[in-house]
Amino acid sequence: PLEAPFQNLTLVNGQDTSVQWTAAGNARIQIALVVGWHGAPYEAMLLCETEDDGELVIPGATIAKLPRASSGLEAHASWIMRFDRVVVTTPAGPIEVVTGSQVALYFTHP
Repeated sequence: PLEAPFQNLTLVNGQDTSVQWTAAGNARIQIALVVGWHGAPYEAMLLCETEDDGELVIPGATIAKLPRASSGLEAHASWIMRFDRVVVTTPAGPIEVVTGSQVALYFTHP
């Protein structure tokens, strides 16, 4: 299971932001920052994937490219997920199996 402290990030254009979790080293980590309000399709997503080493730094230049939500209503859920993939060969063809454990991540982008 993924263990990560509660994180409510404040994203600032041009300023690097660190996302942290307890490393296990045996899988991959995916971080999704979802822009938009939960009553509509999301407007944008920043999706990062990295080694399971305990930290990902999102570059400030990348944050500057992330659009702001068009509404101040309740945002879509964002997350950190530890996952693993395997391709299983079957008589019908290959099947990709993905398993994961995730926790919520919150952010503001004033």
